[in-house]
Amino acid sequence: MSTNLRSIIILQLIAVLFAMLNLSNIKIEFVADFLPLFDLMIIYYFTIVRPGIFSIWFLFILGMISDSINGFPLGVTSLCYIIAVKLFTNLSQRIVVKENFQQIFGQFIAFAFFVLLLKWFMLSVYYFRIYNFSGPLIQLVITSIFYIFMYKFFDYLDKKLIAD
Repeated sequence: MSTNLRSIIILQLIAVLFAMLNLSNIKIEFVADFLPLFDLMIIYYFTIVRPGIFSIWFLFILGMISDSINGFPLGVTSLCYIIAVKLFTNLSQRIVVKENFQQIFGQFIAFAFFVLLLKWFMLSVYYFRIYNFSGPLIQLVITSIFYIFMYKFFDYLDKKLIAD
């Protein structure tokens, strides 16, 4: 097994671990619904900032794992991941300067907002009811704050595992 393939598998296992950290049914008062979306952070970094590391098939599988752990209808999270990654990959090829953290951070906030909005919409349609959007907005703020620190962690992983 080549070093690059081994490194990508390690990053994918870390992403699966992060998806498992996003359990929304943990019974911790007030914190349970507002855990940072670690899976979105690693997906954004290794598909938009550093493209080519995570494939669409991996995003599909990661979304299915997330849906089964959190009790969402299977495929909702996968569809959100794939639509968002395709859209933002297309946009990032045109407008993102990847050396500027402020621009990367701003695009991450837009990416996370888009995924949360899309998931909120899909679940509202699936269950035939309009859910309150304040929870996803609080989760967006918490996730955005955590991304500042996680970006450095992902940058470190990228340099140690992928970069030559």
